[in-house]
Amino acid sequence: MIGNIIIGENITELQYRDLDKISYSTLSSIDRDMHYALKKKFIPSDGTKFGILTESLLFNDYNPEEYYILNDSIIGDGKLKTACDMMFPKIIENVEILEESLNKYINEIIFILDENKIDYWEKKDSKWRAQKIISEAKPYWVEYVKGLGKIIITSKMYLDAKQAVLTLTTHNFTRGIFSTNSFLNIEKFSQVKICFNYAGYEFKSMLDWLIIDHDNKIIKPYDLKTGAGSADNFEKSYFHWRYDIQAFLYSKAICALRDRDYPDYKVDDFKFVYISRKNV
Repeated sequence: MIGNIIIGENITELQYRDLDKISYSTLSSIDRDMHYALKKKFIPSDGTKFGILTESLLFNDYNPEEYYILNDSIIGDGKLKTACDMMFPKIIENVEILEESLNKYINEIIFILDENKIDYWEKKDSKWRAQKIISEAKPYWVEYVKGLGKIIITSKMYLDAKQAVLTLTTHNFTRGIFSTNSFLNIEKFSQVKICFNYAGYEFKSMLDWLIIDHDNKIIKPYDLKTGAGSADNFEKSYFHWRYDIQAFLYSKAICALRDRDYPDYKVDDFKFVYISRKNV
């Protein structure tokens, strides 16, 4: 650490998210839902997991020890699995110590069923539904508990992420960006973590991809987005998730990096690269 800038810290994705500093995600969440933003635990959604996994494979820092591939075949693809995939992360989010006995969390399950529109035996009362879930989903819950402390993914998610990487590294629009080939006087950096001070507050940013062109003295920043919708819908997502805040904050982080290490370089416009995880 030099001054207020930490560059390229050798920490995992989850460790970075545990740093007690303001992030784009925090600001975006406050803008959309302050209560959500004040959660104590970071519980990644399937979309977030897919993004983390794709980036780790793309940037050659995939560590299988950080992931747990969930055996979701034990529950099938019906409404029970859909209900569990909605409930289990919420249970993990709100319980400090987890146990393999799902029956211990019947009150949490009833609360989640009451608070969320979960399509599973909707005409029955919540207690009946909770007991049915407990009786039928125990093996699936045990699988979840095994993955504690890791990023829980599925085999399909892993294969889809590998396909996304193949697309990004071969498509005419993106292969020049994400190629790992380093040409003379061009450096490329992935997952650059920067902690910096702005307007009297401590912030953190993790930049997906930086290209530093030393011949032309330009720093080119990119952020990869892996959404569920088509590219045509990215503009709507841009404003919903307040990516404008991210672009502003990350640009400040890059300027902090530039001011420290490359004072006579220009910072290029911040660019987003979008790929749909359903059409990779």
